[in-house]
Amino acid sequence: MARFENLSGDPGLDWTARALSESLPVSLSGALDGPVIASSELGRNGATLGLRPAAAPGISTGRPDALLAGATRLITGYVERVAGQIRITAVEEELSTGKTLRTVTATGASPFAAIGQLASEFSPRARPALTSNAAALQAYATAFEVPPPAGPGFLKQAVQLDPNFGAAWVALVSLHVSHNDRPAAEEAIESASHQKLDDLSRAKLDLEAANVRNDRPGSIAAMRKIVSLNPADLPLLRALAEADTAAG
Repeated sequence: MARFENLSGDPGLDWTARALSESLPVSLSGALDGPVIASSELGRNGATLGLRPAAAPGISTGRPDALLAGATRLITGYVERVAGQIRITAVEEELSTGKTLRTVTATGASPFAAIGQLASEFSPRARPALTSNAAALQAYATAFEVPPPAGPGFLKQAVQLDPNFGAAWVALVSLHVSHNDRPAAEEAIESASHQKLDDLSRAKLDLEAANVRNDRPGSIAAMRKIVSLNPADLPLLRALAEADTAAG
């Protein structure tokens, strides 16, 4: 899934475009006829948190990443403000041909409401969003759009608003690790361990913790757990195969 675009003319809705490409894949996991990959997962090979400017077109940057990840279809779209409402349009296309497979729209009184409605329009079996706290989702999505030094502040705000927001904890730890701030990463991992996180987020935090400790067996075990919970994570599957090979 590529990042959605904000066509409303209101910069205050930029976070909504990013939130869609992160939250919708979670909501649609198991609800469609195949796995759904978030835009941050697609860009893992070439981007770090905050690297992509908010003004850069999501579809142009998302298509090459989707092809590298082995995706066969791409979902993208845009956000508008219409008659005081938030309207989201999503387009699902076939990657090999660019053919539009379907177009889905949703309207809500708030961005959070429209995001939830869009997931339901895609499938009646859609799951809830990443978090039930709209402000936490906004802070989380904003962290992906700002320059890297500002990212931790928004992610800390997200986990303060919703301490059980697993994806935000994972992003916070990953950002600390990318900045080589081991003490901050360990502190965040410890704080997250006391929360009620989803299984996938906990496994990802186990991987970060193992990597911080240079614990290769622990890292491999965590990667196996993540792959079992998220088979769509092909980059991690390749990393697991390489780690298994190196370990003999």
